[in-house]
Amino acid sequence: MAVEFARVKELFLAVLEMAPAERGAYLDKECAGDEALRRQIEAMLASHANSGELLTDTPSALLQ
Repeated sequence: MAVEFARVKELFLAVLEMAPAERGAYLDKECAGDEALRRQIEAMLASHANSGELLTDTPSALLQ
């Protein structure tokens, strides 16, 4: 199943605003068994966490 970019963007930006401890439950609810969507968001979160100072703008600014 293809993952819709708009949905990925929406969820990614939403979880970035949350404390890391809140993200799992939110993604459980929002992804509702869509494993491809969940993996995409988690991969983006991991990349973001490992980006260090590479990104000088906020993720939401970069995606606009």
